[in-house]
Amino acid sequence: MLHDDNNSIKVAITSASVCGCYNEFTFSEPFTTYSVHITWGSTKWMLQKRYSEFHRLYKPLRKALAPSLWATSAKHKKTAPIVQTFLATPFPKKHLRIDTDAIRAERRVGLARFTEVLVALRWHLRAQDATTAIFELVNAFLEVPKHRQTHEARCLSPLPRMSRAGTELAVEDDSGDSDDDEGCAICLCEFASEDENDEAATSVTLPCKHAFHEHCVFSWLELHQSCPICRQLVVYQARA
Repeated sequence: MLHDDNNSIKVAITSASVCGCYNEFTFSEPFTTYSVHITWGSTKWMLQKRYSEFHRLYKPLRKALAPSLWATSAKHKKTAPIVQTFLATPFPKKHLRIDTDAIRAERRVGLARFTEVLVALRWHLRAQDATTAIFELVNAFLEVPKHRQTHEARCLSPLPRMSRAGTELAVEDDSGDSDDDEGCAICLCEFASEDENDEAATSVTLPCKHAFHEHCVFSWLELHQSCPICRQLVVYQARA
């Protein structure tokens, strides 16, 4: 099981042997189809794939996710860990002989793990607005349900981009708009009053109306892209 920023990803695979198709002109040997059952949070769907389809995706995808590019590019910095996980995930080897029960069992385990990482990779590519061609390749293979994609677009597109130097973070005041009047939920300390003028205790309010100390929430957002309380997505641009 893998975890993305908000949900667990679980994949279970069953296999079935399919007899070869033949007519007076052509004949194909028996092959195996794999039913891939994916659970991602509250979303569930199933794929029907042959091993050859996984293999056709794996080879160009591995080549496209060049370690040198993803390790050095600032654009891909946040996506690099899941890319490294993908590159380190063993892929079931190809066999020239007809599938046996042992081969199917080996592939069910390997392809399930591969699919888990692939789902997580797809999410990170979309959330980070990374290389479009790679995202489209993975997205087409996974056949993610339309309602899930609509939900992602709704979550990602309207979010303000937040920066330490920007003005899109609202400074906490006494207007009562925030849900957190007592103190910072990260460090559990109270906010500074107007009379104290303590920069270290300055508070900011996220779009979801939860307030935190400025230094606490920016440290949090450098590691996570969601509110510490309600987990609403927040796109944060760290200051260079």
